[in-house]
Amino acid sequence: MNALASNTALPDLCGEQPQRPVTLPGEFIPAPRKDISLQANTVIVPHMLCSKCKPIRVWLQHNQEVKKQPLPQIFNHYDTGAGLEQAYLKGCHLCTLFWRAIKHQADFRNGRQERESMLKRIRQERHIRVGIHASDLVGEPADKPSALKISSEISGSILHEIYLFLRLWQDELRFLALADMEPSVSSSIPVSAAPMSITTSSSSTLHLVASWLELCVTRHRSCQPAVNYASALPKRLLDLSEEDGTNQVKVVLTDDSFFGTKYAAVSYCWGNSSGYRLTSSTMTKLQAGIGIQEVPQTIQDAIYIARRLGLRWLWVDSLCIIQDSFVDWAREAESMVDVYQNCFLCIAAVGAVSSNLGLFAKRDPLLYQRCQMTTDLGGRTIWAEPSLSPNDDLRADLDNSALHMRGWAVQEWLLSPRTLSFGSRIFWECREHFCEETGRVDGYKKLGFKHDFSTMVLQRTGSAQLSNESKEAIWRLWHKILFAYTRAKLTEKTDRLIALTGIIRAFERSTGWRNIAGLWEPFMPKELAWKIKEDHPDRALAGPSWSWTAVNGDISMLSTALVEDLACVAVLRDTRLSDGPDTDPQAMISITGTTFRFTEDSPRGSFCTLVDVHEDLWIIFSRDLAQLRKPEIFLPLVRRRKRHRDIYGLALASSVRWPGLYERVGSVEVRNRNGPPLAEVLFDPARHQTITLV
Repeated sequence: MNALASNTALPDLCGEQPQRPVTLPGEFIPAPRKDISLQANTVIVPHMLCSKCKPIRVWLQHNQEVKKQPLPQIFNHYDTGAGLEQAYLKGCHLCTLFWRAIKHQADFRNGRQERESMLKRIRQERHIRVGIHASDLVGEPADKPSALKISSEISGSILHEIYLFLRLWQDELRFLALADMEPSVSSSIPVSAAPMSITTSSSSTLHLVASWLELCVTRHRSCQPAVNYASALPKRLLDLSEEDGTNQVKVVLTDDSFFGTKYAAVSYCWGNSSGYRLTSSTMTKLQAGIGIQEVPQTIQDAIYIARRLGLRWLWVDSLCIIQDSFVDWAREAESMVDVYQNCFLCIAAVGAVSSNLGLFAKRDPLLYQRCQMTTDLGGRTIWAEPSLSPNDDLRADLDNSALHMRGWAVQEWLLSPRTLSFGSRIFWECREHFCEETGRVDGYKKLGFKHDFSTMVLQRTGSAQLSNESKEAIWRLWHKILFAYTRAKLTEKTDRLIALTGIIRAFERSTGWRNIAGLWEPFMPKELAWKIKEDHPDRALAGPSWSWTAVNGDISMLSTALVEDLACVAVLRDTRLSDGPDTDPQAMISITGTTFRFTEDSPRGSFCTLVDVHEDLWIIFSRDLAQLRKPEIFLPLVRRRKRHRDIYGLALASSVRWPGLYERVGSVEVRNRNGPPLAEVLFDPARHQTITLV
């Protein structure tokens, strides 16, 4: 049994803990390994309470069920808010969580510039009190303690909104009941977490990383190497061998002798990076070998981690793709599905906005750990948690990180069998587990679409026949990936489709489907009915107007469960069109369907009217770009399955570049609340025609 769950007394704060960095939760503050002043291996002891918080623990220990005790139970705390802050600085775990919540509220309500003035007022508040409050959660017993709320004598104080959750856990290290997990999964969960130190480069943290990797390699079936394709090996790898004692690395061309080689890949933000890159002029020197101090800090740290984990080979895009060769870059971009899918480990710098900042960070460990309030109560323990994450969302810091806002990182994360992420704390994610260094674990059922992508796409081949149900499930998975991808950012807007090529290739291999400019041919015309979610981009990108690749913004797709194709619509063909030998060919698509013309005064705000169509319709127009381009033709595509009155389609305008052809300028939703179903009104065979879109 873990020591924290035993019947031994929990620690009280005597004196002060070692000095901790003053940081905000999730804040990435670089901590170079060479900075000896950081004392990277310093461990902060959790669950220690000051003299003001100890009575709260004692009461909870003796009144867990609270069946006969009135709530709220109020405890006098510090005389001033400044006293609470000092207890936080000295290392009281509960006071740290309170002060974290206070700083978060001050920042949320007033912005960073006004935070200090708000905190100054809080420091002056008098007679701080902490109350144990009864549950107000639906389905919870009214006499069960659910929160610690802090207040003062000042009416209307921000402190009245500060609280911590009190939770009773069966097992203090897990957020997922092991009974809900497969035996092969539950057996591989670490029984304890490493002590959290003030930096992510500590020996204890790296030891935990090594244990995660060993457990995954030896016990996770889903994380084992996938099918080896002919192009599975990267063209170049970075050799990290230290045999010559020079501490140099060099770029090596791979050949058949490298087949089966274990290598790590790096996922990171370039930012305003400096240091060596592979170009035509640096090729010779990089193949001969350079000192690791000549590459950006993030790459140096990735080399350190790979070596610590016993890996000799590393793939880094800036050093393994010729940066001034479009031919080499395009070829390697096509092979991303193999580079990341077949890597042994992906090392992700999720916190650093630039490769000059490195992997490692300093932090206050108490900000990320729950505070144990009671000893073992028959296998159950009460913990205090920050109010900032009531849903126990382990992914919040990761999903909102600098790296996960980078478009290229989406496929790097999805394709890799296992990812080790370095931010203000360290995360482990493979195809069966997601966890972080405090010891909290989510099993495969909470992994989201990374697990689905592995089981539904990477682990199957296109030779097996797909049922209609499987096709729909895979298509829904694609929509989830597309939403995550389009909300991320790309430095080069021309990478809009290229940065997703690896995932598209994986879908093609698995299903045999054909992808046309980012849209899946088997699901036309539904795929054409995409919509810009919120902010409309200022200008179009290089893609065809009918594809989401033509706009830079968040994309939403219609749910396949809600809509069906209109019987009168058919996507006939797609071709390529060029207006000169020196121009890129433009993808075209021809659609046969029923068309309607917009009236001259359309749109009026978001609403339109159609020529010769009754006025009982609500016709809602959503433009694709910020600058309005007047729509000319409405082309219906799909209808809602259960309410045939609702129709979705495209708003089209004549192409300026190619006379006689049309371009998409927006999406249209038609609602009919009072009249007969739209199918009876709109689908006149006389209106049938074929339109070609570019």
